[in-house]
Amino acid sequence: LIAQLTGREPCRLVPEPDNKYDPNAIAVMVAIAMGSVWHIGYIPKELAAQIAPHLEGEALMVKIAEITGGFETRDGDTAAYGVRLRIELPGLDEVVK
Repeated sequence: LIAQLTGREPCRLVPEPDNKYDPNAIAVMVAIAMGSVWHIGYIPKELAAQIAPHLEGEALMVKIAEITGGFETRDGDTAAYGVRLRIELPGLDEVVK
């Protein structure tokens, strides 16, 4: 799915406090053409633990800073795709990348 993104799509972080694996889990959702929304992954656990308290259970719009991966590795495999997000937390001067 990530390979099909341009990096200009609207992106939202959605807290999942009822997630059975991690109560701080934050899903990364991307809106694409025709009203479809894709779940493309989760914020890493350590970072989610820092961000979740600031979200107070509310979704947060973020921007895709970079789409990574997709290149050929030394052994001929293709590197997995990922995204780097620009996250500006309300009420904080600090920006998390």
